[in-house]
Amino acid sequence: MKKFLFLCFWVSLGFGQNCEEFTPWYTGPVLAPEPTCMEAGKVQVQPYIVVKDAYGEYNNHWKNKSISSIFSLEPVLLLRTSITNFFDVTFWSKAIFQKQRGHGVFRYEDTPVRLGFQLTDDSKGSTFPALRFTISECFPTGKYQRLSPSKAQIDSSGDGAYRTELSVILSKTVYWIFCHPIRWIIYLTGTIPSHVKVHGFHYYGGGYGTHGTIKPYYGVLQGASMEYSITQKWVFALEYLYEYKSKSTFSGESGHTALGIEATNGTKLFHRWSLGPLIEYNFTSEFGIIGEIAFSIFGKNAPSYVSGTLSLVYIW
Repeated sequence: MKKFLFLCFWVSLGFGQNCEEFTPWYTGPVLAPEPTCMEAGKVQVQPYIVVKDAYGEYNNHWKNKSISSIFSLEPVLLLRTSITNFFDVTFWSKAIFQKQRGHGVFRYEDTPVRLGFQLTDDSKGSTFPALRFTISECFPTGKYQRLSPSKAQIDSSGDGAYRTELSVILSKTVYWIFCHPIRWIIYLTGTIPSHVKVHGFHYYGGGYGTHGTIKPYYGVLQGASMEYSITQKWVFALEYLYEYKSKSTFSGESGHTALGIEATNGTKLFHRWSLGPLIEYNFTSEFGIIGEIAFSIFGKNAPSYVSGTLSLVYIW
């Protein structure tokens, strides 16, 4: 116990360094959106590797039930550029490899593009936070229909909808603990989808002979993160995320399963809560490495999972 307390005290002092006030460097977090615009003309390149194990399913009674594990490996490339000091554009390119029961599939995913508007800045000594508004459009470039019956759970890499997302992001760096600034981020995102034409086996269910229209779920994301500066270069962070998806409904020919039973189309009401502790190491204010372990803690009609993310951030 004495050794543990000594270790905590040592970490709290910034790895034993001589502590002087500094400007904190933050290149994270992972789940939360970017809380501020960069300077005009700056470009950010951020590759990710996300490894995930979806090992269970929260059922309609909030109980976690085991399933045949779905392993996924997801390479992601984020590109962001600031047009002005208060307006930037972000683009993602994403792919995913999924494996279950010996079957493996590699697909390109849906493609999001985000416009960000900085409404206020975070100034040291001010009580007002930075306020940012973003609008995103997700283009359905992933596979979502005419899936393989034997690989239906892993053959899809998108949901087929054009999705418009509106986000409000608040952030504030506080200096409550000398030499250990803390940046808080709180955000809320709402998602509005288009209708989706489906055939055969698809992201929302389906079967043989299925064809019709899905009215997809509306979504809400609510999250927060805390980034604690151990030193200027080392940062510990903790992220929280709540996900909500409404029911999706179907109209058309339902189709049937291999046993002749009417196929299910549509999805149930979805809730999930997740946490993600992470570590940042920042070589400079514009160059850093992020490592995060995220996991679900509670949910309803949602996969339970654990994931690991490694990301490199470079801005010039």
